[in-house]
Amino acid sequence: MSPADQIDPEPDRRLAAARRVAHVTLQPLASDARVNRAVSAMREAGLECLIVGPGSGITERAMDRRSKLSIGATFGAARLIDGLSFGRAASKAAFFARPAHREALQSLIACRPDAIHAHDWDGVIVAASAAKTLGVPFVYDAHEFAAEMHAERRFWRATVAPLIRRLEGPAARKATRVVTVGDALSQLLTKELKLARRPITVRNIPDVANCPVEPRSGEEIHFLYHGVLAEGRGIEALVDGVLAASRPCRLTLRGPWRQQRLHDEIRARLASHPAAARVGIEPPVPFDELVSAAARSDVGVCLLDGRIAHNRIALPNKLFEYLHAGLAVVASGSDEMREIVETHGCGIDIGQAQATAVTAMIERTDRATIGRWRAAAGVAAQQFCWHSEKMRLLAIYGRG
Repeated sequence: MSPADQIDPEPDRRLAAARRVAHVTLQPLASDARVNRAVSAMREAGLECLIVGPGSGITERAMDRRSKLSIGATFGAARLIDGLSFGRAASKAAFFARPAHREALQSLIACRPDAIHAHDWDGVIVAASAAKTLGVPFVYDAHEFAAEMHAERRFWRATVAPLIRRLEGPAARKATRVVTVGDALSQLLTKELKLARRPITVRNIPDVANCPVEPRSGEEIHFLYHGVLAEGRGIEALVDGVLAASRPCRLTLRGPWRQQRLHDEIRARLASHPAAARVGIEPPVPFDELVSAAARSDVGVCLLDGRIAHNRIALPNKLFEYLHAGLAVVASGSDEMREIVETHGCGIDIGQAQATAVTAMIERTDRATIGRWRAAAGVAAQQFCWHSEKMRLLAIYGRG
């Protein structure tokens, strides 16, 4: 089933009657293009959209190592208690032990919306509780396969992942509709969350005009990674692969650092390497400037570890941002990304998120090849437009 076949044929009457919709997210609003695009589309369609998120009903607070350990210990204890009692009460109590989750619930109830649009796994657990209190319908917008999104971290697998597996499915099954970002993820969530109907696909495509693909000369190829700089995203392999290449190239890492350890490790590698000048590190830009900033590069990179189920079905925002910026794409780890890259001839899948694979790709890729991939990216971008995606979103609320 293609996304075009997934327009909701019979919107829920309560969602169609809603006039005030509260979006709830526990992620930073300034950097979450998905939330901002959804809110803008729904406001354009005449809906009043309220936002419950960091800085809007939820206190913005940093989770330092001590806080993470405390929350992790609470989640871990809840897992053991639930395992003995075969219930979910302890897991739910542990979830709401985090202040941000309690604040989100209180704010949602206080604003008394006609419907709730919940983003991510933590948002849907809050929304399910608020919807029960208010007697309103809610939509679950699942951005990813939450139970494995940080599977590369042992502590997270032992504490947070079991909590997600306990709570996400029951909350999602109470949702009036479930939406997600890709067809493969839609199929996986139907199975893993035991949903009665398959989630509707609304892909993460930027709401911007395509940048013109202008021919470039010169031997040096400019690679770009933009987005959160975090473990599990191939940052180390990308840096090492660029540093080891014998051909002229440079790399820009643009985005916020999620872990201080990774930041320090990358800085240390560059400090001791003779080719360190090849790698530039830049702060994030506003999400509505991502595409225009990316257009200054030649190749956009998105490397994922294909051994993790979350990655194999991922369809990251940055893929479409790179295409709209007119960049060739270098990818790994995601079956959906590989299919798009290979079908449209706009780049290459290198198979593994490893430095040797990155270096080999650089050594065998010349300016002419990059030019062909960039031209194909420009053509592909015309086939991926936000207008079609938002029609599927609005149809859920009887506005499509």
